[in-house]
Amino acid sequence: MNDTVGVISSKYGAELPELPAVVGMTVNLAGRQRMLTQKAAKEACLAAAGVDPQKNVANLTESLSLFDATLDALINGYAGTIMPPPNDEIRAKLLQVKDLWTPVDKILIGITKGVVPSK
Repeated sequence: MNDTVGVISSKYGAELPELPAVVGMTVNLAGRQRMLTQKAAKEACLAAAGVDPQKNVANLTESLSLFDATLDALINGYAGTIMPPPNDEIRAKLLQVKDLWTPVDKILIGITKGVVPSK
């Protein structure tokens, strides 16, 4: 998936020079969301298992912050950097992602604060 996002981003820039860079940036950031959820899950599991917990909690905190900030930017747009959703249907799907993510986010935030997750 990362390769696909890279190709799409570079193709936009190389073959469609009239297309604003904001489109490529938006595609790139949207593509990273999946990777960030996997990274956060890995960091949470490693921290909970006692594998370098301080480092993994710090990394988890950063991953969660980046995911949340990026998702908010994808939902609302960010002037000059991330385009807002092009239609209501895509915005609704992004809001659905946020709704699905919120309970998971709370569990992961708890881990960053020392809560031991249940099995």
